[in-house]
Amino acid sequence: MYNKKEYDKKYREENRVKIREYAKQWRKNNPEKIRAINKKNSEKYYKRNKDRLIKKAGQWQENNPEKIKGIRKRYYQNHFGEVSRKNKIYRLKNKGRDRDRIKEYSKKYYQDHKEKCLEYSKQYYRKHKSECRIKQREYIKHKIEKNPKYSLNRRLSRAIYNALKSKKNGRHWENLVGYTLDNLIEHLKITMPKGYNWKDYINGSLQIDHIIPISVWNYSSAEHIDFKRCWALENLRLLSKEENRKKSNKLISSFQPALRLRGKTDAKNIRDIQEVNERENE
Repeated sequence: MYNKKEYDKKYREENRVKIREYAKQWRKNNPEKIRAINKKNSEKYYKRNKDRLIKKAGQWQENNPEKIKGIRKRYYQNHFGEVSRKNKIYRLKNKGRDRDRIKEYSKKYYQDHKEKCLEYSKQYYRKHKSECRIKQREYIKHKIEKNPKYSLNRRLSRAIYNALKSKKNGRHWENLVGYTLDNLIEHLKITMPKGYNWKDYINGSLQIDHIIPISVWNYSSAEHIDFKRCWALENLRLLSKEENRKKSNKLISSFQPALRLRGKTDAKNIRDIQEVNERENE
């Protein structure tokens, strides 16, 4: 009696090489079908063993952090263009949604890998010096055009720096702030940290710091009361470059800037604001 099962078994044993060669050739001629079959089988297997596979992958990642870093690094290097494009699309789609989370993560990462980040920035700048300079100039130009406050601060800061460096009286900025170069030098020397001298400011080791940061003041012209308060001698001091970076735009104490005033600012409004600020300082 004919037995198909026995016949197939006998045929496979007698034609093992022939069957293997045929299967190999078929896979070579049908790559799309093979991928579809493998994908379908993988999905079925994953669904049946999802929890076990996730747990196993998590344990492997915990036990092999260096290998994970190496895999991610190689993938990033081999697919740099694709990764950059996907990241850009994600940022555009989720603009503002994850800003705080990303900002906090970036800050923590920088603190934990400060030397690595600084070294990477230096190397990147050396390799792309001209490109970085062009982008920086474009960014500053755009900010000057769109932000009157930034433009005013930039011009004034540079004028003060150049005047202090060369000790040549620049009448324009003196008229804006209401004090002379000699007044400024005298005040800054009083605020100079211990162990430093005036040459340290000239060579960049010391920087002029706004005790109440520029970013919290509300002004767009040199006539505004907040401009005068921002650049008043009492709000200026010398700090080391490192301390100034650490402080950044942090407020040391509570502070209330003047309200944004539309149109012409009359003397009464200015007097009222000054009185409020005097009472707060008391």
